[in-house]
Amino acid sequence: MNVNRMKKRILLLLLVIPALLKAQDVMTGTRQELTSPDGAYRFTFYQRAVGEDNVQMYYTLTYKNRPVIEESKLGVLIENQLFESALGVPNDTCHFWCENLKLTGTERRKADETWKPVYGERAEIRDCYNEMTLKFKKGEGDGAQEGIRGNEEMPDATHNTVLPYTRFLAGAADYTLCYFNGRVKNTKAHQLAMAAVYYSPLQFMFWYDRPEFYKGEEELEFWKAIPSVWDDSRALDGEIGEYIVQARCSGNDWFVGAMTNTEARTVTLTTDFLEPGKKYMLHLYEDDDKLDTRTKVRSTHKKIKAGDKLTLKLKASGGAALHFIPLR
Repeated sequence: MNVNRMKKRILLLLLVIPALLKAQDVMTGTRQELTSPDGAYRFTFYQRAVGEDNVQMYYTLTYKNRPVIEESKLGVLIENQLFESALGVPNDTCHFWCENLKLTGTERRKADETWKPVYGERAEIRDCYNEMTLKFKKGEGDGAQEGIRGNEEMPDATHNTVLPYTRFLAGAADYTLCYFNGRVKNTKAHQLAMAAVYYSPLQFMFWYDRPEFYKGEEELEFWKAIPSVWDDSRALDGEIGEYIVQARCSGNDWFVGAMTNTEARTVTLTTDFLEPGKKYMLHLYEDDDKLDTRTKVRSTHKKIKAGDKLTLKLKASGGAALHFIPLR
């Protein structure tokens, strides 16, 4: 066999194999295309499997079949920038939001309308475009990782109000929540609120406690009702190392946790995260030193409507836990 011809074949084979491997890691089921009304521009979205447990988003843009933007990673802009602002970092630094997103649906819309400007060179302006909305769900990942100084070490409330802005930005974490243990440095309402503030599908609750410690405390209905995963999460208010107010939704129910540091404070909670026009039954659990009970947690049950403002008086190292259930 001709040696030069053999070298050319080997070189060609080496060039082809990487191209084939690159094509194979494209998840064809995620491929979505959007064209301009005249068909000249074509936007293509798809996802790639990067390694064994990572999926990332990519896109290309062409004009009349000529590349304008070659394959590039597609990012995600998070609208709620409370955590990023508290840390003083750009909003798009949390790259993990772009990974392991599962495409769950696509919506398309066409628009072709005209409108008249108040002034300008044209009497009418035409709006003609095609629109595509991609819906995603965060893919499966670790259920929880510890890597946190929780109730095994009994930290104070200031430490606990730092965690939502730091460690929990990196993902779920098992704080190992205590309730009855006498070494806890914070109030019982503070401990209750952690279940809504701290996210972890695998969360060890009643750490260091035993079943016989439970004496039918009403406020623990909050822990009984709280789910392990959420449909929506919203950081409502807070400041790193000072306090945090976190809302989470499962189905139609909303759970809110409010925690302060070692200083008492009053927090105004506006319930505009609830569905507009709906009424809810609120189960509110707050610290109350005047109660003649061992946990000193007051339970309040009242009807409210979405948008109502609530005043939470948080004692030092304290908190509040709220459960909103829609009324029919």
